[in-house]
This record gives sequence, C-alpha cells and structure tokens, in this order.
Amino acid sequence: MRLKRNLKWMCYCLGVCVCLYWGIGLSRTKDDSLTPTDHTAQHTVLEQPKHQQTGLNNKPSGLVGLKQSEVPTKNVKPFHEEAKQINEHDKHMSRGYSLPPALLNGTDMNPKIMAFLTMNASDHRDRYINLHQFMYSLNTSVCSNTNVFLMLVIHSATGNARKRERIRKTYGSVAKYKGRKLAHVFMLGTSNNDRVQNSIINESKLYGDIVQGNFPDIYTSLPRKHIMSMDWYLRHCNSSYILKLDDDVFINPYRVVDFLTGGHLDQRTMYCTKITGRGPVRGSKYKSYVSYEEYPFDIYPSFCLGYAYITTPGVWHLMHEVSKNSKSLRMDDVFVSTALAMKAGVQKVDFGKIIFDCRFHMKDLNKETLQKKAIVMDRAYVCGHQPFTYWDLIKED
Repeated sequence: MRLKRNLKWMCYCLGVCVCLYWGIGLSRTKDDSLTPTDHTAQHTVLEQPKHQQTGLNNKPSGLVGLKQSEVPTKNVKPFHEEAKQINEHDKHMSRGYSLPPALLNGTDMNPKIMAFLTMNASDHRDRYINLHQFMYSLNTSVCSNTNVFLMLVIHSATGNARKRERIRKTYGSVAKYKGRKLAHVFMLGTSNNDRVQNSIINESKLYGDIVQGNFPDIYTSLPRKHIMSMDWYLRHCNSSYILKLDDDVFINPYRVVDFLTGGHLDQRTMYCTKITGRGPVRGSKYKSYVSYEEYPFDIYPSFCLGYAYITTPGVWHLMHEVSKNSKSLRMDDVFVSTALAMKAGVQKVDFGKIIFDCRFHMKDLNKETLQKKAIVMDRAYVCGHQPFTYWDLIKED
C-alpha cells in the first residue's frame, strides 16, 4: 500500500516537472523570436504619427495662398523610382560598399561607432529626427509639377532675409541651363519674433520659395532641419539631383550642371568636401563642442562638411529611413554623413577640383576663377559676399 502511494507521488512530481520545463521552454522560444529589430519595429509603428500614414497634414500654408493639402504630395512608399530600384536591387543597404575604416591607434572604430549610434527599443525618440512629425506653416510647390534636373535645398536662418535675397538675384535666378531645369527652396524653422515672422510670411507670398517647419530655428536644431529637408523633399518634390547648401555659400550653377552631366553620379553617393581622420571638438567654449556623453569616441568616420553636398533622391530616401532609429549628433553634417550614411551604405566622394577654397586662394578670386569653379568654400568667411558681386560678369544667357 505504501509502495503504491510512493509510486503515485513520484509520478505526480515527475509530471509537474515536465510541465514546468515545457512551459519555460515555450516562453523562451517566444522571447527569442522577437529580435532587437522586431522590438524596434514595434516601437516605431506604435509612435508613428498620423501624417506619416497619410502623407499629408492640413496646416494652412500661407506661402502662395495654398493650403497644405493643396500642395502636391507624393506617394510616400516608394518616394522615387530610383529609391525603389535601390531597395529591390540591394535589400541589405551596406552590401557592395566597403566602409573606409576609422582608425584609432590601429583599431577600426566603425563597428563600435555604428552600434553606439543605433537606438535601442527603449531609447527616447525625437519627435522630428526619429518620428518625422513635421508640419509646414509655409510651403511651396516649386518642384512638384515640373521635371527638375537640379534642386537647390538651401538651409537658411529666419533672420537671414538679405542672404536669401542675394541668392535670388544671383544663382537662384537661373531656371534653366542646357535644357535642364533648376529650382531652389529655403528651409526655415519657426521664429518667436513677430516682426521677423511677419516679414517671412510676406517674403514667402512674394517669392514662393520658402518652407517653414514647426520647430525653433536655432543652432541646436540643425539636425532637425536636415531631416526636415529630406522629409519635405521626399513628399513634395521631384528632381534628378539635389544640391544641399547653406545660405552663405556661392555656387556657379552652370558648372554644377556641367559636373553632373559630364559623368555618371552613382545613385548611392554624396559628393562633398570630405574630411578624414578628424575627431570631435572637446572644448566647451566652442560652438561645435561635443561631450563624451553625446559621442564617446575620439575619432569620427570620414564625413562631409555640411556647407554643400550633391546627392540623389535615392540617397535621401535611404538616410530618411535609417534616421528613424539613429541617435542624433549636435553637428548636423557629421550626423547625416556618418550616422545616417554609414547605416544606409552611402559612400562619400570628395568634390575635388570643382571647389574654390577662399581660405587658401583668396588672391585668385576673380571673374575667370568663378567662371571655372562650381562651388565656393568659405568656412572662415574670408571671401564673404564678394563672390556674389561677380555674378553679372559670369552669368550666362
């Protein structure tokens, strides 16, 4: 009798153990099936804004009498045929492009940098950089209904009305060259100064070339402005190429077009002034100061100076996508051309001889030089507005 009882008790205990083991195994299997990518995808979908799903927002425009919903908006997926082709041809964005190493004491830091700049599921998402919740109080349809070859996307500050006017009277006045159309747009944030804001509204009504987003136009918002430019372009614009500029940069649009038509620009390339082997500025007194908390490495991967670069809609599409799960950096040019370009598999190629560098060649600033060069680099503002004064001498019919 006692033996029977013991056998029954042993069978019962064995059954309980089997059930517990099976239950734990099933739980682990479910958890393992949710990879970090799956968690991130769930997080992104939950926080995705409504306008991201519709492709529209209904904030009034104020620019050229257009309501936001009346500004032609493109289908978000895919944004462009070439972006679609890139994605279909290469599902893994980094395939086919070997990332140049970022060497520090003989060690390639790229893998660690890439991992650091990739967000975890639990990380806070910035409303603009990651979630793309942009709304435009001022908008334009300058390139939505025309076959534009080169679109100039110019980052401008709210108080820089004179610089914008200078551009409109010079290279911004060129609408066509060699049968190819050009257009420009100025990208602004918001101003808390009523006088400045009213002036921008009037400027927008007069020229129809301003896009104004819904975040403060301050230095620390430059990464947001960069993503806003991509977001606006991919929703409202069509062109073969994009030239991103700051509003103090002078270009010769004829030579830029010649450069683009003289050879094939790879669809996953940024042409720029390329910087290699540089580290972050650690002095807190400098405007470009970067703390160790923001970026804990003493070297950047190769990056593009943000004053000007040429790229394609496909590149902006890819970088816009990876920005959803990328940590931001204070320096927008470093953020875009390292964090985003690395993850999107975009290579950087130096402008080379099409650049005129004021810092080293100020004495050669003249009509003949500006007729030959495509872009003036003036980081220390050595040339100032002088290149613009040559416009009447170098403009072509």
